[in-house]
Amino acid sequence: MAKALFEIKGFNELQQKLKKLGNDKDKRRIVLAILRKSARSTIVAAKALSPKRTRVGEKSIKFTVMRRAKNPMGVVGPSSVGKYDGWYLRQFVIPGHNIYKTGFKRKHKAGANEKGVKSKVAPNYFMDKAKSLTQGRVADVAVPSMEKFIQRKIDQL
Repeated sequence: MAKALFEIKGFNELQQKLKKLGNDKDKRRIVLAILRKSARSTIVAAKALSPKRTRVGEKSIKFTVMRRAKNPMGVVGPSSVGKYDGWYLRQFVIPGHNIYKTGFKRKHKAGANEKGVKSKVAPNYFMDKAKSLTQGRVADVAVPSMEKFIQRKIDQL
């Protein structure tokens, strides 16, 4: 059996103090506030890159909390909750779509509608562009805020 190289004193006491830090709802609320703050730059970039003829879609871009997730987390994107509906952005703008001839009856079989296509609208991946533009800034905001939060909790011990 291998010999222990070092011994940690007070680890059990540290674990007990960490459990006393407060309930999970308070921690979750604070972490989500930090995530919202760090996601603002991505939201601003996505709204600037979104198509200008879809004002409702632009207003639908927001931070959505993932409620069923075990750890606090959220997603930035078009939302269908509330006054502004981002369904059009998710269904037609981001992936692109076909424009059919007048009176053409579409079929439900894959590839059967190509004869009726008049033109195609190219996809617009503005959410991917916004993410790539702001990826470094999100971490720059979130990491120091999380460090301050953890340090505050440690100081309370």
